[in-house]
Amino acid sequence: MNVAVRHGLIQILVVIACLLLFAGSPVHAQSSQDDKAPVSPIDVPNPGAELWNAVRERGGAEPTQQHPLTAIWEDVLQQQDTAAKSQARSADATSMINASGDQWRQLRREQLIPYGGALLLLSLAIVIGLSFVKRTAHYSESDMIIRRFKVPSLVGHWLMAGSMLFLAFTGLVLLFGRFTLLPLTGSDFFSAFASASKEGHDLFGPIFTFALIIFFFQFVSKNMLHYRDFVWMARLGGLFEKKPLKAGFFNFGEKTLFWLVIFFGIALSVSGFAILFQNLLPGRDLMLLATLVHAVSAILLICLVIGHIFMALSTKGTMDAITTGDVDANWTKADHSVWYEQMKEAGHIRKRIAHASDDAGKEIPVAEVSAEQTGAS
Repeated sequence: MNVAVRHGLIQILVVIACLLLFAGSPVHAQSSQDDKAPVSPIDVPNPGAELWNAVRERGGAEPTQQHPLTAIWEDVLQQQDTAAKSQARSADATSMINASGDQWRQLRREQLIPYGGALLLLSLAIVIGLSFVKRTAHYSESDMIIRRFKVPSLVGHWLMAGSMLFLAFTGLVLLFGRFTLLPLTGSDFFSAFASASKEGHDLFGPIFTFALIIFFFQFVSKNMLHYRDFVWMARLGGLFEKKPLKAGFFNFGEKTLFWLVIFFGIALSVSGFAILFQNLLPGRDLMLLATLVHAVSAILLICLVIGHIFMALSTKGTMDAITTGDVDANWTKADHSVWYEQMKEAGHIRKRIAHASDDAGKEIPVAEVSAEQTGAS
């Protein structure tokens, strides 16, 4: 695909995604309905809202019209710490009311959703800004290629990527959908869509964990730190230099992404199974903690994935590695010079079936490209 066309498509897709997210963001949804419902950001009646609002006012002035069940709930709240007996053997069986549930609801609506949404919007804004920056490739295509990923590695990558994207989409529906989709689609459609998203999320969760394990064992050996990685980090990957720095199969930035994906993936898997099988947890508070860890880890991982996808689409030669498994020899020599020398010594550089050409239409064999062109050290 032509580089200019690819950059144009990236810009259009990113702008559309940002507009859709902003149009349905919690702040926008709340401000558009202030006249209708000043207390709740959405205009969906809750049959228990009147009762709970009356209960919450127990510490202040007496309401003019007290709900008939308020006195009962007052007694329950006052005796929630009193020792009780129950034949049930489940966690919290003797607790009449668990106040942490209401605390979690407030934390979710007042902090997690607005701050999480703002962080996602910030990630999109950064990607939009970068998409308008003209990037020039620091190498010329040759007629020589190197096999970077074999078929099992490609399958492991796309199994991981596919399950992660599906879980990200359904998870965002469950977290933000009530504030973004419900005001636009109505309760009938949203209830069915949210229910389907939850079922799909629960189904693909174990698939993601399985893919994460495969992904780890396939790439962990190539993501161990080397002394050259600290040089790469100290010099910001040569961002402000004319030549890329020395790197092996993966550079320090790619290794950092790998370990962050593994870390957040483990956090998501453990907390996800805790939520899915919540009866195995010794208490409701642990389940709420697992839910918070799950949501925060998911938001941070999605921000990383947004940046990863943008870099893969905008950096010349990168998509070839994860689609065909082959990379241009000059791309390798420029960005992964240490690994290039290893492949050259092992004789793993071969000709393309169809020769590539540079911007002038002239074929450039890898041997004729100077180190200055490739940026190799």
